[in-house]
This record gives sequence, C-alpha cells and structure tokens, in this order.
Amino acid sequence: KHFQITLDGDEKRHNRIRNMNGAPSYKQILQGIYYLCDNIPDVNVTLRINYDTQTLEKSNMKEVFEMIPAKYRHKISPSFQRVWQTESKRNEEGNNPNKLAIFEYCKELGYDAENPSSCLSVLKGHSCYVDRYYHTEINFDGKIYKCTARAYSDEYVLGELQDDGHILWNLEKMRKMYAKATFENEMCLACKHMPLCTGPCSQKLMETPKELLHTICPLTTADVNVDTFIRNLYDGKMKALQAAKSIS
Repeated sequence: KHFQITLDGDEKRHNRIRNMNGAPSYKQILQGIYYLCDNIPDVNVTLRINYDTQTLEKSNMKEVFEMIPAKYRHKISPSFQRVWQTESKRNEEGNNPNKLAIFEYCKELGYDAENPSSCLSVLKGHSCYVDRYYHTEINFDGKIYKCTARAYSDEYVLGELQDDGHILWNLEKMRKMYAKATFENEMCLACKHMPLCTGPCSQKLMETPKELLHTICPLTTADVNVDTFIRNLYDGKMKALQAAKSIS
C-alpha cells in the first residue's frame, strides 16, 4: 500500500529531464498517482521531488501541488530529496528558504507533510533505505545491490539471484556494511544531535576512512538545519495535541 513516485520539478523541468524519445511523462505519472489513490483505500504515496538549487529557484513547485486534486492530498506525502551529486552546492547557511516555503505551503494545502528535512528523523532507526538489512535491489541481470546512488558495476555487487530464487550473498561485503550501526563511530557518538540523526548511511561509511568521517556528516549537507527541524517538529506535535483535545 506504500509507493514512492518521483517528479523532477514542475512539468516543464520534469519533462526536459525525464522523457522517452521526447515524449513527456509528467502528466502520465500524476495520472498513475490518482489511480492508486482511487483504487487502494489506505494507500500512502511518497511523492519524491528530486531537486537541486535550480529546481527550487526556477520551477513553479507550488503549481505542482496545487494542481493535484484536494481529495487525494491526505494520501500523499511530499518528500524533497536533493540530487546527491549536487550536495556540495547546498545553501551555505544550512536552510534553503525555497524548500521551507514549499514545504509549509504543502501543509497548508492538506498534504501529509511530516518534516522538511531528509536527513533527520524521530524513531525512524535508519538514515537511508540502504541501512535496512533486508532491503534489496535486484538488477535485470540478477545481480544484487543495496544502493541506487552508485553505479551498477561489479564493485557494488553484494550478491546474485540464483535459479531457485534464493540470493547468494557476498558475506564479507555484507559484514563490512552491517556489522555496526551507522552511528557507532567517534564522530556520531560525540554529537548531541545523534538521537535525531543516525549518522551517515552504511554505504558512505563503508567507503570512507575513519579520519575523513567529518566529510560525510549528514548535517553538513542538509538544506534544513537542526534548529529549524526541531522547531517544526515541536509545532507539529503541539498542533496534533490541540486537534486531539478539540475532538475529545
């Protein structure tokens, strides 16, 4: 009942990035979302917006969320995910005002919007899908991967699908990736934000020497800083409590 579906900006920008031999895909994707909402009563659609700074500054993102009918919005959770190749170009102040404004507008429109940060969470237990032990990416050739933000090359193969359906894992690679929690390192254990941030993803930890951990700290590449996240979390909890009191 849970789907993650991706757009790459407003209609003009999305269709420029994602098309099949020039044929646009934006409206087709939205129709697919409406179909899911109409036919699965308890569906939840994570509408992932892949963005870089230009997407937030030049795309009409408000129009994207305005055009989705109101009856579907409570089933849709906007998720703004920076394209990982552009992390070094994030807003230097740690807060991208365009991202925050769009997120707040989504809440006003009735979307299931929880928080504006993609690197912080409460009781989530992992920072990335890769960190979940049973998450598996099966490529067309039967090779098994974990991370989709890396090349589909032999370097990142973690196993292979067998003819009988079971996976033959590379146990040494799996041990290296999952033997410790992502926050079990000196940098994270000394950080006061660790309960909200579970550290870098297991893929980055596996690739990065101990002395360079500071270069992959999620908080250094966040478009929304910790203070803003905490204030937003508090405001959301207070509104929920007030709503519950008014009902009772």
